[in-house]
Amino acid sequence: MNKQNKFYDDNEYPNKELSEMMWEEIKHNITPIKKEFNFLIEKKSFAFGFAAAVLLLITSINLYTYLTSFTIRSEPEISKINRVYSQTINGMEKLLPAALFNETKIVNVDKRLQADLENFSNVNQAINELKFEFVPDDISLIKQKRLRTLYQIKLKIIEQLILMEEK
Repeated sequence: MNKQNKFYDDNEYPNKELSEMMWEEIKHNITPIKKEFNFLIEKKSFAFGFAAAVLLLITSINLYTYLTSFTIRSEPEISKINRVYSQTINGMEKLLPAALFNETKIVNVDKRLQADLENFSNVNQAINELKFEFVPDDISLIKQKRLRTLYQIKLKIIEQLILMEEK
């Protein structure tokens, strides 16, 4: 048979023990490729992502406030007045005693107070019906004047109820 390797004689090959020792030394000297976590690159990426998220949040909040203020500014004066009336009435209604509107509690009421409460509920119903008829862009002067008159009547009734409570 022919020798595979003609460069070495049989006595030049390492024995089994020497061969194992050589390969162990080779294994120890070869550094394996470690998958390192490059923290510096990850930290920069996180910082840029976080900064982008903060900028997006600030931009969204500013856009929202700009658009809401723009819609309020473009709202007709009549609608602004009606909104102020409505907010004022809601604030004053909170001052009224809850027992007046709670039908489960029995409250001693005189005829005038009962009439005021009935007027209050009728005006409330009329305001709600008129608001239901409104189209968002409707600024009909007649409807607006009627709504304002109802608001004024409701304010007077609330004022009377508050004054009656003080007596």
